[in-house]
Amino acid sequence: LILNNTDLNVLCIDNATMGLIWYTQVHWPLEGFDNYAQNLQRFYENGLRIFMIAYGSTSNQEPEEKLGGGSSEIGGLTDLGRAVVNELNRIGFVIDCSHCNNQTVVETALLSSTPIIVNHGNVYNLALNPRT
Repeated sequence: LILNNTDLNVLCIDNATMGLIWYTQVHWPLEGFDNYAQNLQRFYENGLRIFMIAYGSTSNQEPEEKLGGGSSEIGGLTDLGRAVVNELNRIGFVIDCSHCNNQTVVETALLSSTPIIVNHGNVYNLALNPRT
């Protein structure tokens, strides 16, 4: 686990293989925000650093589990999504809005106290695809 620049430098000198862990929020059945907060803290302590708000379609989730709208859906951040964004900021996660719809991306960017990323995607005007 790389926790600081010294850890990174040692691994680079040793030519070690490194990776970055992120979570695609597809289906994470939990009972409310308190369980999210506990799990987020635990995952961060174990190396998770990037968290994706939605993935394409969240139709496999119960409405109370959704954080935001996927690229094929209507609607932005949910109440739970807003609470989770604040918790992600507090802990130190990078928030990834790949596969989120436009409304979710904008609402996340406006709410987040840190920059967000769109790890992968396309420019909609160049690639007319609902997943952009």
